[in-house]
Amino acid sequence: MRRVGYYTSLLERKFRDRVGVRYEIILQEYKDFLPGNHELKLSAIHRILMPIDMFVESIPDHLPFLLSVYEAPACLVYIIDTDLLNLIRSEMNYREGEEFLEKREIFADERLKKISYLLESAGIRTLTQRIVGNKEQNIIAMSGDHDLLAISRYYGFHHVSHKGISPTILRISRKVEIPLLLY
Repeated sequence: MRRVGYYTSLLERKFRDRVGVRYEIILQEYKDFLPGNHELKLSAIHRILMPIDMFVESIPDHLPFLLSVYEAPACLVYIIDTDLLNLIRSEMNYREGEEFLEKREIFADERLKKISYLLESAGIRTLTQRIVGNKEQNIIAMSGDHDLLAISRYYGFHHVSHKGISPTILRISRKVEIPLLLY
């Protein structure tokens, strides 16, 4: 909390006289880069939300150790995209849509089992859940019941460069109110 006051004070001393009226505009434009009060508070982590999808093949070796520091259970959730399922049902037929859903459920269960095993090997309790829904909306809604969102940079989009972040993550990060751990 003290740092926010320091940064604000620094901005006021540094720019108030030089930019005059534009000070408020500068402060508004750069607010995303200055830590707010809620970002400087260290809150207890009791539940970790960890979305998984077909683009999250595994987790980095260091992630289980990092998450084990919190001593909190991880809720692994695989969201099968409703929009894609509805598209298949409408473009092909309902039966093929159901076959797609069945195959995706099997795939989801295997992926959840694999990542759950990796986390449990590091002593992290896991809960797994598979749902059909909208990835962004469901994660945002579920984040209210968790204290940390641990999410892969590839979540929701497979065409991500080596250092890039999927557009899905960018949209989610703007809307969740909990800390985000990007791996």
